[in-house]
Amino acid sequence: KAPGYFDMQGKNFKYRMFPVTTSTGAIRLEDQKVGAVWLQLANKSMLMNQKLGIRLADECMSPAQLAVAENLKTNPPVSILEKLQPEAAK
Repeated sequence: KAPGYFDMQGKNFKYRMFPVTTSTGAIRLEDQKVGAVWLQLANKSMLMNQKLGIRLADECMSPAQLAVAENLKTNPPVSILEKLQPEAAK
């Protein structure tokens, strides 16, 4: 059985990350003691320190995320800020 957390470490850090449910479906892991947050989206991942208000790593991509990012360049999603076009009258 998985322990329910993930250890993440690098040159100058070590975090014990616990999964947090999101409303968007993004993968979110947090180490609340130090304020570290790992976000994994379809097109990239990032590591942030909420206490310091900085991104420690950005644009991290697996091969699958890179494919999504490349597809978004040629097929960008409709902006949620743009007004939806009404359906053509039939």
